[in-house]
Amino acid sequence: MGLTETWLHERYLEAELAIDNYTVFRSDRDLLKKKRRGRHSGGVAIYIRNDLASTTDTQLSFTNGAVEIIATHSKIDNLLLVTVYRQPDDSAHGRPSSANEFKHAITALKRAIHNLEYTPDIIIGGDFNLPNISWPECLPTEGCAKDERDMIEILREFTNDLLLTQIVREPTHYQGSTLDLVFTNNDSLIHSHEILPTPLSVSHHQAVNIYSQYKSPKLLSDVEENPRLSSFDNLNFHSKDVDWETIMSTLSEVEWESEMSEMTIDKILEIIYSKSLEAVTDNVPNRKRKVKNASRQKRQQINLARRRRRVNKRYQRITSPAGKAKLYKELIQIEVKLQKLQNDSNEYKERKACEAIKDNFKYFFSYANKKRKVKSNVGPTTRFDI
Repeated sequence: MGLTETWLHERYLEAELAIDNYTVFRSDRDLLKKKRRGRHSGGVAIYIRNDLASTTDTQLSFTNGAVEIIATHSKIDNLLLVTVYRQPDDSAHGRPSSANEFKHAITALKRAIHNLEYTPDIIIGGDFNLPNISWPECLPTEGCAKDERDMIEILREFTNDLLLTQIVREPTHYQGSTLDLVFTNNDSLIHSHEILPTPLSVSHHQAVNIYSQYKSPKLLSDVEENPRLSSFDNLNFHSKDVDWETIMSTLSEVEWESEMSEMTIDKILEIIYSKSLEAVTDNVPNRKRKVKNASRQKRQQINLARRRRRVNKRYQRITSPAGKAKLYKELIQIEVKLQKLQNDSNEYKERKACEAIKDNFKYFFSYANKKRKVKSNVGPTTRFDI
């Protein structure tokens, strides 16, 4: 292949990888150079929305022929995104992917993260090709080979060091293994995920969709549900704590005739409204926010997730720019609502656990144990009779 043909082929590959409104960060560069160097490992890439990509730099671009890593960091948002691919071991054909190569890669990633001035929000995803691993413990399963055990231990030390939580628990490979993993040190960044089947002709892996409304509230201003139409709506006039005597006394002291003389009807209504609001503000308790039923929240989450799948399918098919913009706005609305439901659900569980400390401490400790990111095995106990 001549130099001109090579250049044209590279430009063709670049065009194939391009996605509108997104910037791609790659560690594979181009397949032609890899083939010329005799490399056989896969490549990794991260697509970042242009408004975020403008403040994002490559923090790490790593390859050792067995493991590929690309890590990007946004200084303004202090957000670190990492994609990892570890190829299966093929030592028989001179392409090893053992614990040594894996440790080298993880050490490089850990060093890159520790070199940052402040601890960022971290999301790490990719294909680790570790089929014999149990989650959430990050421990090897029975029958796991020694080399894979060593890699699992390396991964466990890495996640413990950075306080990372692995959120994918379902099989992501057609043979039933969980090979594709997603780690984060901030659970609030990700409110839900789903595993979508793909044809075997395309990939042996399922598609892992991670949903976050990161920065989406800034794209949408009309997200609030059931907004208050008046300041009076924030007050609970049905409460037993309403001080009606003070309210009536305050209103009776107002000289209504002098206040509203020679005023237009609109101005009179404005005066009545403002004086009445002044009288009740300190004498009527605020209306408490209702806590949604947990089962109702779950049902709403399911309905929103179903709606999101339908909108996504329409978004992929539609060609009209106006239609795409409308569907994109609807997807943002869905993501914001799902995030709000998740936060409300967490707040409800936490509030319920705190209220149970006095009467049902077992419930509180059961809730607290679920939030632990590190689970240590308790060794054998010894009894001493004195």
